[in-house]
Amino acid sequence: MMGQIGTPVICIETGYVEALGWNQYGGWRVGIRSLDKKRYYYYAHLRQDYPYQAFSFKYSRRAGTPAAVMPNQVEEKIKKERLDILQTLLFSYQEAFNKSCVGKVMPVLFEQKGRHKGQLIGRTPYMQNLHIETESANINKIINVEVTEATTNSLSGKEI
Repeated sequence: MMGQIGTPVICIETGYVEALGWNQYGGWRVGIRSLDKKRYYYYAHLRQDYPYQAFSFKYSRRAGTPAAVMPNQVEEKIKKERLDILQTLLFSYQEAFNKSCVGKVMPVLFEQKGRHKGQLIGRTPYMQNLHIETESANINKIINVEVTEATTNSLSGKEI
């Protein structure tokens, strides 16, 4: 699989993380082995400085599915350890990227009111949550915002 920088990719297969980190051949990479151990997906040349948005979770048995009755199920403890390793790495990338956005101006599509009075929440071009103090009339509008703060999960900014 090849693509230009910024090409969105969706990869779906039930499996487990078998390799994670950096090596001299593939750079930053993650390797995923299918549950039946017949397929191995090697995602290489991942950019450490690029905004990873990943949803990861532990496999859980679903009644009526072939996987629910397969032998050699992975223990909960091991599933948790593997998920923790993956999420720690992904969250560190996400936080570093978010912090690199501080001081930048970007267009934000505001979608809804925030938790606090006068606050709106929107999405950047990288799909990061960003909140600002502004009028509710700006819902469903794209506004240029300077990013002023960053955490792992969201950005704060001011309207330009």
